[in-house]
Amino acid sequence: MFSLPTSGELVKMKFVPCEKADFSDVDFNNKDAYTALVNPETFDENYEVKFDEKTPAGAIGSDLKYKKMLPDTIDLSLVFDSTGILQDDNGLGTNLLSTAKIDPVPDQIKAFKKVMLEYNGSGHQPRYVVIYWGKSASNDVFKGRLTKLTLNHTLFHSDGTPIRTKAKITMKRSIDIKTQKDTKKDTSPDLTHIRTVKEGDTLPLMTNRIYGDPKYFLEVARVNKLTNFRKLKVGSEIIFPPIDKTVS
Repeated sequence: MFSLPTSGELVKMKFVPCEKADFSDVDFNNKDAYTALVNPETFDENYEVKFDEKTPAGAIGSDLKYKKMLPDTIDLSLVFDSTGILQDDNGLGTNLLSTAKIDPVPDQIKAFKKVMLEYNGSGHQPRYVVIYWGKSASNDVFKGRLTKLTLNHTLFHSDGTPIRTKAKITMKRSIDIKTQKDTKKDTSPDLTHIRTVKEGDTLPLMTNRIYGDPKYFLEVARVNKLTNFRKLKVGSEIIFPPIDKTVS
C-alpha cells in the first residue's frame, strides 16, 4: 500500500502506455499518458500463492505442496470530475478551477481508456501500462495491464452528461517471457515442480528435464501413485518433488 508523496509539491499519479512486453519502449513523456486529476489516497496490492491441496481419503488435512505464484495485482480508485469542486473524506470542498483547466468527464474517461484499453497497431491487443507516482521515470510503482475497469457515474448535468465518475481499476503485473526465464529456476531439483503432460512426453524424459537425470522417474511415479507410468495421459499434471542428489 502506497501513500501520497510527502514533498511540498503535489505529484499526480501518471499512467504511461507502451507496446513492448519488456517495457523497453516506455516513455515517461508519452503524449498519450494520462495524469490523474486527484491522487488515490492508497491502493491495494494483492498476492496469491497456489498450492496442491489434494487430501487423502480419511485424512483431516493435507500437506500443502507449492504449485505456483500468481501474478500480483493492484486495485485502485480514481475520480473523474468536471464540477470544479471535489469533496474530500470530511466533506470539505476543494476548488480545482483555480489550479487547472478541467476537461469534461467524458473526455477525461476517453483519454484514460485510450491509455488502458486502446489496441496497439502491431500486436492487436491492449497496451502495457507503467504507473508512475513521482516527478521522474525512476518512480514507477507498477508495470502491467488492465484487467477490469468499472465506471460508476454519480453526478450528472441536466442533459444527462456525467460530471463526476468514480473508476475502480484492477491491473495485473506483466513480466515478459525472457525475464521470467532469467529469474526463474525451473529445473532446480530442490524445489517442487508441477508439469502438464504434453504429446510425446514420457516420465523419464520429463524427469530428465527437471533433475538432469532420468533415473529418478520411479520416485516420481511413486509420489504421483502412477500404476502405468509408461502411458501418461496428455493434459494430466505430474508432481516432481525435491530430490537430494547427494543421497544415493
